[in-house]
Amino acid sequence: MIRDQIALSLQTMRGHRLRSALLILGVAIGVATLMAMIAVLSGLGAKIQADISSSDQVIVYIAKFDVMVGSPGEDLWSRPEIEPADADAADRLPAVGQAEFYVEASSFTLFHYRGKRTRPCGLVGTGPRFHDFYKIPVAAGRYFSETDLEHRRRVCVLGYGPANDLFPNVDPIGQRVRLGQIEHEVVGVFDERKSLAGALGENYAAIPYSTFLKDWQGEHDSDYVLMTVAPGATPERVMDEARALMRSRHGLVPGQPDNFAVFSADAVSELVSRITRPVALVLVLISSIGLLVGGIGVMNLMLVSVTERTREIGIRMAVGARRHDILLEVLVEAGTLTGLGGVLGLLIGGTGAALISALTRFPARVHPGMVAAGVVFSVSIGLFFGLYPANRAARLDPVAALRQE
Repeated sequence: MIRDQIALSLQTMRGHRLRSALLILGVAIGVATLMAMIAVLSGLGAKIQADISSSDQVIVYIAKFDVMVGSPGEDLWSRPEIEPADADAADRLPAVGQAEFYVEASSFTLFHYRGKRTRPCGLVGTGPRFHDFYKIPVAAGRYFSETDLEHRRRVCVLGYGPANDLFPNVDPIGQRVRLGQIEHEVVGVFDERKSLAGALGENYAAIPYSTFLKDWQGEHDSDYVLMTVAPGATPERVMDEARALMRSRHGLVPGQPDNFAVFSADAVSELVSRITRPVALVLVLISSIGLLVGGIGVMNLMLVSVTERTREIGIRMAVGARRHDILLEVLVEAGTLTGLGGVLGLLIGGTGAALISALTRFPARVHPGMVAAGVVFSVSIGLFFGLYPANRAARLDPVAALRQE
């Protein structure tokens, strides 16, 4: 019966081609907008998570304060500094695979080379094991060695951005660049990093943290201890051991609050999710307005269709059609119209999302489940908004319907 009803609906649509095509187009535009928005948001969320972690393993951090507290007050800035000795102590914890000290400058700097200068760049101080934590390969040259760290050598590894700015046609390895008033020898160049930050995410340089603490340490620099999880351990165990270690090193007695923070990269990702989820919800709701307009169009079209076919409905009821048969006929026609619009909208939306991804740095990701949900949702729109016209048709008096001209 459903197959026959769909065939009848298609026949009706062929009889009213323009009207049906306009309705299908309206639903398709609404579904396409929603589909493209969800695809871009889904891909964007995955890309943000990848940019934050930049690692294939769980990283646990020790810091002066939790990065998720927002703007820190004076009480947080007055806490004890995180030091390289904290990383050395953490490296000996049973649950820690390895630990490394990391410091990030609180302000940007400019790199100079023979009259050229870069855009404002970030400066970080790291140790030779930084590559064991993050997936940022060195495209040319080398990274720091233990000797560089021990002797506080003024060497640097440039990010992709400043290397291109200063050495577009010259091998940068072995050249000397000026950071502020201090010269550093370039020993390596990081590979290009595809991130949502674009050029901003490429503008940075790394120097040994011992050199950073000697030449660049500022009042509001961000110091961290990075820790990996040892085989057989868990991030929770690492955080517990790190917390006990830092309380002991800071001389805290039972009952005193922590004057440091321990958190994992997963916590940072959860923060991003909490921020982006409401934004995504608002954008999806705004995009759904198009589907609401399409649904109102469905109701209007079906009311017109019921009015035009009043005599036909009366004849069908006179020869034995029951009310639920009439109800089903109108609902199937409405669902078929919006279903076709949904399929067309998914094709347009998927193509639009692919174009957005190709023309911009915003990634798009379309799941098969998303496609199936889009079809079901579009059909449901037709059934919901077609319910009132269908019920009105099913309640027609056969005698009154037969008298309708």
